[in-house]
Amino acid sequence: MLEPAEVPVSLWRHRLDGLVRADTGQPVPESELAALPTAVMVVGVEWAESEAEPEPGTEQDDPSGPDGSAEPGVSGRLRVVSEWVVLDPEAAGLVPSLQWRQQHRGTGGPVLAASTDADAEAEREAKRAERRAVIANNKEWDSAETVRRDWLATFCTRKTPPERAEELITAAVLLAEDNLSRAMTGHHRLLRGWLGLEPQTWQAPDGLPGYLREVRTPKCHVMLALAAVLAAWEEGLSRESWRRHNPWDARVLTAITGWGDQPSAVEDLMVTAEDSSATADAPAETSEVDTA
Repeated sequence: MLEPAEVPVSLWRHRLDGLVRADTGQPVPESELAALPTAVMVVGVEWAESEAEPEPGTEQDDPSGPDGSAEPGVSGRLRVVSEWVVLDPEAAGLVPSLQWRQQHRGTGGPVLAASTDADAEAEREAKRAERRAVIANNKEWDSAETVRRDWLATFCTRKTPPERAEELITAAVLLAEDNLSRAMTGHHRLLRGWLGLEPQTWQAPDGLPGYLREVRTPKCHVMLALAAVLAAWEEGLSRESWRRHNPWDARVLTAITGWGDQPSAVEDLMVTAEDSSATADAPAETSEVDTA
């Protein structure tokens, strides 16, 4: 056991908290420190100030500072501190932890094991295969988008809404992220095309109000609202849609599939097993009887 003054400055870099075993790279367990060759414990005393009021009558109370001079308003305790150092790390089989990590980086050591050439090549091939799949699915998405938009454009000219159309409209208004608000900000550009109207510009009168005045029956109003929801959803889709799961995309795709659309394989990627299960568990539409 040594006092701090007995330890040369050069040895403080050999503190055990910065050393590891040269063969394994692991720190020395505390229970084995005393038996470690050339390891010594450095013990010192330091003054620890405290803002808390000292307990009267205790042996540790000391109103003076470390140098014996009184420090009014400051209380504290004398605290014994200890730290292990190694006089000869090499003899103890230890090296600095940073040195060990640098020497064993990528060499297949017990802690930092490197990948084999075969593993590295397999990883590269997996990335190439993933990239090929992305390219193929993007091309398929472009083709599917044309087919889907043609089907939706025809579907939205119906006079009578399909079953459970009201549910999808309500969900779009209350739950569907920002699809509908973006479409409204863009003056329903895609919907206007499906309805045979020109895009809204400052150079020409808006044809949508006139179209709306010609919608006479409640069912036609519901169908027009559904068309607006579907057009807003379609405008929000992109090549990323098949890669990222979105519950609203899955819900709309499941709905239009039930109404007659035939999605492609890449579109089916938007619907997970959980989405299909949730749709199957949804309550069926019940007919209402007007008793008035």
